[in-house]
Amino acid sequence: MFTTIFKLVGYDIASGIHDYKVTMDDKAENNIRYMDMKNIIDSFTVPGVIEMDTIKDIRFIYRGTTLSIDSSSKIELRLPECETIVIHVFASSMEIREKLVNNIFITLKSFLPKKEEPIVMTDSIINSMNTNIVTLFSDTDFVNLLRIILNKPHLLNIASSYIQHGNVVEIKISDSDEITFTFMEQYNTVMDILKKLNVNIEGIEDEVKNLLCHFKGHINLTLRSLLVAVYDL
Repeated sequence: MFTTIFKLVGYDIASGIHDYKVTMDDKAENNIRYMDMKNIIDSFTVPGVIEMDTIKDIRFIYRGTTLSIDSSSKIELRLPECETIVIHVFASSMEIREKLVNNIFITLKSFLPKKEEPIVMTDSIINSMNTNIVTLFSDTDFVNLLRIILNKPHLLNIASSYIQHGNVVEIKISDSDEITFTFMEQYNTVMDILKKLNVNIEGIEDEVKNLLCHFKGHINLTLRSLLVAVYDL
């Protein structure tokens, strides 16, 4: 058993006051815990109001990835000690959002966002905005990220999935292992990639070797474990 916390994007999701919480059953297969997407579909189904045709227009986002609206699909769980997962719920349709508020996120009935007064565009405000946007586009990282979003948006999901499935492995190798280290080519490749990512490699040389020994020279698994550990992902 575990708790799924649903948060409706665009509303007061930070406080947690308006969360929709559901207790669900999990299953295990090959030592991996998972749940069926059917659990989520059932939790959002309101006969005659919110049914499958509506649910298909809702995006359920778990750990940066949009879940497939298929009752037969499985969702791998990486549950922390508190035994909870968080799923963000997004709907672009105002009609669907109203259905969600009136039937699922019912505490939001008294907390609907107020309409903001339009900003009067004075010369001062326009100049300030122009300055800010020029500064933003002078940031190379922002420009590169925007270029990816516009030209290769699928890479964002791939990158998110890549770092989220890394395993943190702690192993020690003996002095004799270091002497017979046989993955120097892979080691140099990993270190070159880390440099390209601007990761500070000072002091992690032994850890890279440890991981390469553990994964038998597997560069991909070694990199993922390192990135998860270095950035505490």
